[in-house]
Amino acid sequence: MSGEGLIAEPRAVHPTAGHARLKELMHRGTEFLGCDVAIMGGAMSWVSERNLVSAISNAGGFGVIACGAMGPELLDTEIAETKARTTRPFGVNLITMHPQLDELIDVCARHDVGHVVLAGGRPPGWAMEKIKARGAKLMAFAPAMALAKKLMRSNVDALVIEGMEAGGHIGPVSTSVLAQENLRVNSFFQSQTIQRLTSGFRINSSGDDAAGLAVANKYRSDIASLQQGVRNANDGISVLQIVDGGLNNISKTVDRLSTLATQSASAIFSGNRDTLNQEFQSLLAEITRQANNIGLSSGGKYNTINTIFIGGGKAHGPRARIFSSNLNKKVRQLGLKMALSSKAKDGKLVVVDNLDVAEGKTKTLKAQLGKLGFDKNALVIDGDALNVGFARASSNLESINLLPAIGANVYDIMRHETLVLTRAAVEKLEARFNG
Repeated sequence: MSGEGLIAEPRAVHPTAGHARLKELMHRGTEFLGCDVAIMGGAMSWVSERNLVSAISNAGGFGVIACGAMGPELLDTEIAETKARTTRPFGVNLITMHPQLDELIDVCARHDVGHVVLAGGRPPGWAMEKIKARGAKLMAFAPAMALAKKLMRSNVDALVIEGMEAGGHIGPVSTSVLAQENLRVNSFFQSQTIQRLTSGFRINSSGDDAAGLAVANKYRSDIASLQQGVRNANDGISVLQIVDGGLNNISKTVDRLSTLATQSASAIFSGNRDTLNQEFQSLLAEITRQANNIGLSSGGKYNTINTIFIGGGKAHGPRARIFSSNLNKKVRQLGLKMALSSKAKDGKLVVVDNLDVAEGKTKTLKAQLGKLGFDKNALVIDGDALNVGFARASSNLESINLLPAIGANVYDIMRHETLVLTRAAVEKLEARFNG
């Protein structure tokens, strides 16, 4: 303190400790940019050119050429002149609204520019993919949190936070607040990525995708049930193999019993039948033992019908999904009116007095329809009762269909080329529309 005790005396700080701390804080930035200090020059059109950019890079910072309204030829010259003035890394800032953005990216690739900054709105996807494909690191401006999230999902390598203090830009949030919010969201994305890598699942919580989580959980449950079903089936196969082995031994023993019985039944057998009987009884006891071992004896575990549940089924079978819809009377009438109007507008609506056909002959009807010009693909609608002669004659004509007025519907009217109405049908339709 000074003599008055009001002014604090300067505190000695070891310069090496301060530099080490600063270097530690700047480590991620210097590693990403490839420079000595994590300070990047702002790209200002016609200001951030070869002289200023090379000076910043030579001083240990990271200079950025402002392309602005430059064309490909001018940018090519500017990059070449900057490379002639410095061997340190520098970047190029491109405006996304530039009409020659594709050619400007090619210029940066020819000069092996290691860092490209996209500014002036949301970068187009093809431009980001092209820059990343050429091996350059991609940076983009984020003046709002919504855009920052989209850019992070687009796998940009770094964000340039642009708040309301940025010259020539208008935004509702200051840089410090926007940076803190971006840091929080970035940390969330990082933890989410680590969780997905460690779990092997894209969806781990309802916050990732609530509907997707429900579907994933159902699939995981079904898979677990099916896997247990596979294990149950394998256990069943093992039991069947054991039983099959026992039955095979019993089958061979029965064959020996049959042989002994045949041998003893022979009238010319000269041996001792008691010996045969002893072996026979011994084999019967062996059959009983084998049957007990494999659970097939009377009251045995497998001497019954057993079920093996393999899972994956539905207790009450599949549920039918019905996609049919019921339209009310007003809507059906409106649709029918529109169908009739459409046919009248296209000149495909014909009204006749009646459908009388002499003797009900198909040949006669076909000739009459040919004269009227609707002998192909026509729908004929009559009154309440169909004309018997016409119905008989038209039954052999595949292109002619007959309906009573009460059966008139939009589908049949629209799928036929010509609509023919009798006067009786017109009267019935009018009465139907009037209610």
